Order: sequence, then structure tokens, then C-alpha cells
Amino acid sequence: QSSLGVTSKDIAALMSSFEANHKLLMEGGSVRRLASKTDIADISEDPVALDLMNKAETQWLALKPALQAIATGSQATATALRTIVESTASAVESMDSAATYWGTTTRTTTMM
Repeated sequence: QSSLGVTSKDIAALMSSFEANHKLLMEGGSVRRLASKTDIADISEDPVALDLMNKAETQWLALKPALQAIATGSQATATALRTIVESTASAVESMDSAATYWGTTTRTTTMM
């Protein structure tokens, strides 16, 4: 556990949650929507969204090994932390671009 109260289990759980959410956005799946009582999540066919999500995944895959090492108990050395910081900057930039696109794009439902 770090001085911030973050444990290796916390890191592993957050990594797993990120990957599950990313997969859902990329591949669709079943999600409970309480208001409409339906279980749907469409696969995006928007080429811009898919490109942004693929870029985010590429950056995540570069960051993941360093985070995974810490999550599985490896020592958080200066070199390991530097790698995480450098990889995180690129990953956050890609994910921010994808989130901005998803958050500002609306789907037309009249044709569905």
C-alpha cells in the first residue's frame, strides 16, 4: 500500500475495469439500462471513433506492462515510475481525444 492508500489490488481492479469498458465500447455487449429496461450496447461503426479508440488501446498496451508489474508486487523503482509517467502522458492524451469525441458526438436515432 502506498502513502496515498492505493494498493496493488486497487491498481489491478482499475486496470480490469478500464479494459472491460474499452472492450464494451469497441465490441458492444450487454449493459443494463434501468430506465428503458433493456440490455444493449451497440458496436460503433463510426470510423473516427474506432480510430480514436484503437489509438487509445495502443497507448494503453504500451502502459499496461509497467502498471501490471507494480500491481503484481514488483518494486516501484525510479525507472519503473518514470516509464509509467511517460507512458501515462501518451495514454491520457489518446484517451482524452476519444472521450472528447464520444462526449461531443450525438447519434441520430430517428433512422434506427
